[in-house]
Amino acid sequence: MDKKILSQVENILEDVSVASVRSWIKGKGKKFSAGTRERMIARVAKLIDKGEITFAELEDGIIGIEEAGGKYTLLYGFKEDRTPAQVTTELSKLGIAAAPNRVRAKTTPSKPTVAYATLNGNILRVKWSETHEQPSMDFEEDKIVYIPVTKVVVLVASLKSKQVEIRFDRPEKFSPHSGVPGAKNAYFDYYQKLAETILGVKLVKSELQNALKHLVEDNPSLVRLHRDGHKNKRNSTFNSTAGKGADIREDEDFQAMRAKGGKTWAYEEHSFYWRPEMSKGVLERQVFSNVDALSSSLRVDADCWDAEIDYAVQKIRELQ
Repeated sequence: MDKKILSQVENILEDVSVASVRSWIKGKGKKFSAGTRERMIARVAKLIDKGEITFAELEDGIIGIEEAGGKYTLLYGFKEDRTPAQVTTELSKLGIAAAPNRVRAKTTPSKPTVAYATLNGNILRVKWSETHEQPSMDFEEDKIVYIPVTKVVVLVASLKSKQVEIRFDRPEKFSPHSGVPGAKNAYFDYYQKLAETILGVKLVKSELQNALKHLVEDNPSLVRLHRDGHKNKRNSTFNSTAGKGADIREDEDFQAMRAKGGKTWAYEEHSFYWRPEMSKGVLERQVFSNVDALSSSLRVDADCWDAEIDYAVQKIRELQ
């Protein structure tokens, strides 16, 4: 094994989860079973040494993980007609130049900072990073210390379909947008307004209840529904959870309840796993998602990468 390659790979994968790299490697059509960080680094280095993947591909994969893993994504639409030229003008007004490629976000910047903006045809993509602070008790010094945490935000917009997603890292107690602890809406609102400025539109939350209805009721189903959370016509909410690896829709008690009153059920929030066998080769594993129709949001696990979140958003959009 080339020690130089091993060292470079170790540096690139320093803060990346094993699970997300495993999923990305499998998505490239390569075998990957490493369960520890040391084995992961060795396996990736071997693939590069053999020429099966390149450093450029690895870097792009890590960027994809940075832009997807653990993201809380708000889904919007807009009505206005916009052109790439108009969007480029708005970016220029903000001092943002379109770049040819994606890059990693800056770590712990002193203020919200643009990493890049790309405009490929009608698809706009902009990434920012900013620094939040998480308070922690230092018992030795008997004082509260504030730990800086980098947060990444990604805007993805289609000027053709007029659909927008803004992906957020989970906020910490303190953000640059409010001095009030836990004021997460100031964080979300800042980037929604910034997206509206760049696009020159008014963003409207996407309606997701119909998508949830399809995901729960369609047969065959795109998802494994491990938990039910429907609301009936009397506005009562029912929550039930299936056994490990099971689908709650296969439970006899659930089936009986659904047969009696299922036509009146409303779907406001559900979590589930996308089934790889239904994804036509896009997914290599079951991918967790939580969809909340009231907030028009999608949440995924920390080990997700961009092809997985792209698939989830695409399917939800198709079912709206």
